[in-house]
Amino acid sequence: ERTPLMAANFAEKQAQEPGKAAPEDAFACHGKCEFHLALLRAASTDKEANTSEPSVDGKSTKLNSGICHQHGRKCLAYDISKKLLVCDLCEPTEGHPTVSKEEANGSIVSSGERTTTALATRASASSKTTVPLDDLAAEVSKFSIYPARVCGSLELAGCGGLSYSEGAHVLEMCQHLVHLRALGLWALSFCAVDLTETKQLSDGRRLSWRDLCVAALACHCECALALNDLCCALADSADTVQLTDGRNMTKLMLLREALRVSPTLAPALFNVAVNLKEGETFTLSDGRTMTQRDMYLEALRYDPKDADSFRNLGKLVSPSETVTLFDGRTFGQRELFLEAYMCSSSDRERANSLEWLGSKLERDQWVTVEGWPMYSRQIFVEALRLTPNSSTVYVQLAVSLQRGESIVLASGQLLNKIALLQQAIQLNPDNAQAYYHLGDTLNSGQQINLHDGRLVGERQLYLEALRCDPTFAAAYNCLGVLLNSSIGETVTIGEMVFSRRQLFTCALKHNPDYGDAYYNLAVLSSRRDILTLRGGRRLTRTQLLVEAIRCSPTSSHYYERLAEYLQPNETVTLHDGRTVNSRELLDIRGRL
Repeated sequence: ERTPLMAANFAEKQAQEPGKAAPEDAFACHGKCEFHLALLRAASTDKEANTSEPSVDGKSTKLNSGICHQHGRKCLAYDISKKLLVCDLCEPTEGHPTVSKEEANGSIVSSGERTTTALATRASASSKTTVPLDDLAAEVSKFSIYPARVCGSLELAGCGGLSYSEGAHVLEMCQHLVHLRALGLWALSFCAVDLTETKQLSDGRRLSWRDLCVAALACHCECALALNDLCCALADSADTVQLTDGRNMTKLMLLREALRVSPTLAPALFNVAVNLKEGETFTLSDGRTMTQRDMYLEALRYDPKDADSFRNLGKLVSPSETVTLFDGRTFGQRELFLEAYMCSSSDRERANSLEWLGSKLERDQWVTVEGWPMYSRQIFVEALRLTPNSSTVYVQLAVSLQRGESIVLASGQLLNKIALLQQAIQLNPDNAQAYYHLGDTLNSGQQINLHDGRLVGERQLYLEALRCDPTFAAAYNCLGVLLNSSIGETVTIGEMVFSRRQLFTCALKHNPDYGDAYYNLAVLSSRRDILTLRGGRRLTRTQLLVEAIRCSPTSSHYYERLAEYLQPNETVTLHDGRTVNSRELLDIRGRL
């Protein structure tokens, strides 16, 4: 989710300095960027400025901020050569002149007039190009030369009489000025609470977050920060935006352009990974072809403390896999989530990393978190301490408990599994997982009261889960188990009536790898029955059980049921190529 950056701080600043213009007023003048930079400085005071919003498959798209992505520290200067905000740990670019406060005073007076010799003297200077942000505001305010973009290059208006060295430096400074104006428009977009909010500029225009990024690119088409954030403003991979130069750009096209301008921009590298689908690749400007995993590793190359990249890598790898970063460190799946936790800058991010870590542990497994050995339930308790209003973490904690077990939260509350799920529903009445697991926890015929006073049992809870998520395969399956097919019992979901068999078939429609649904259909079928599933597949009772075993090879009752259905001399070929008879199936069940 996007959060407004320092909006309250701006209001407080206005109250303290009522005579000072609002940040938006800076856009009335090309030559005064103090407020643009003040906005950037304000954004850089909060490390949580590097926020994200939901995007593809529940992942996050990363926004830029006033935080150095390489070191995770507050930006204190602007590197003229790299056109990037840098912190005190960044190595400045050598071999280019520095814009000093003293040289700027009186150096450039008005459009068409010659610069003083101080600027010409700087032509031969060789020093660092980083300019402190506090000084840069004062320097930029000295400029009254307005550059115009012609045929893709910057030219000066009325400065034809300058010498080569003087003109080159004036042009250089004007390029920086245009870039800073673009940065100001880009930074203002952080004041928007969501995609629909607009900000009014001093010229009367009201611009949304998306429009602010487009305006920044109209001012300076190579503002990588705005290109990246405009990508985040698009709804999905098929959405496009038209820039002022007429180009229609998709998310990946915007990111490709951002990386052409700034190949080391970690948020753009991260966003490419988020927007790549399984099996897709992306070609960088240096010719390298990258997979989704490669892009996350590339993002970590330039931002080694990026919690989101560590967390998303953990989601991509299997428990037995490892990945090696550019600095030589090797991580397994759990280590990736642990590193994401250690690198997180907010309680929400830390809780999210812990939630993923806990979900990858078996009941008897533990990991060391900040020197403490922790089982999954302890990890979820810590996640709840960090985000006490997280409905999903309550569900995860409840799932880690067995029937009848209770656990003490950090707040001192003693809650059992049912109470945890009730709390999850109270926090989020549309949490399908909470309804489903609560239904799965109740005993046959048991009923409980929800927070709104309703008395519900298993069936009502599964129906609530399907109300929240009509594609929830497990809820269809469990609802089918509750129906009595011998009397032709049915259930109504929305405007449709489902029999038991139809519920199991619907579960497979939404999850073709759901073993229990195959098993339940097989139990309902006779030896001669042939069931037609989605995609036209026609399966016998035996074939349904073979599919169930493919989906869950460690479920012993699948093998037992298949052995029961085979004739004495009959064999069946399993998903792994083995041909077995009923006796061999029972042997496999015994070993499980």
